[in-house]
Amino acid sequence: MTLVDLAEGVLRGFGALYIVGAVFLLNQLRMHLFMDKAIDQLDRMAAEISAGSGEPAPAQSSNDGGRTHWMIAGGVLLLASGVTMVLGLRVSVLALGVLALHQLLYFVRQRRRELAAATPDEAEEARPTQATRNGFLTGLVLFVLAGWLERSGALS
Repeated sequence: MTLVDLAEGVLRGFGALYIVGAVFLLNQLRMHLFMDKAIDQLDRMAAEISAGSGEPAPAQSSNDGGRTHWMIAGGVLLLASGVTMVLGLRVSVLALGVLALHQLLYFVRQRRRELAAATPDEAEEARPTQATRNGFLTGLVLFVLAGWLERSGALS
């Protein structure tokens, strides 16, 4: 077994993990969107009831729907990257590059939200987690690995 064969196995293994992670992420986001719709409907009903009784309406949530859409796009890119890595395709270099660019743009977006936050809690909520940063670094390593494998001719 050569170093190229080992590296290709690592890439394919991470591709399988990317697929599992993407399916999990997209499923969680689907449930999150469902719950958001249900909570919004309950808020509207409570506001209607409050309006009829003369009581003040409950405060509206500050849900960041844009972040959810960014995460959905990231989940789709993660799934596409995983499939191309498992299949050992040259296009996995491009897919991982697009995923890394998406994550960089996400970090910029969240940094702007953090700086514009009105409270420390909002700033903390906007800040990407350590797991997100670790995933980005892992993706960069896989991008370099896929590029090396593509140059060595191991990817089809």
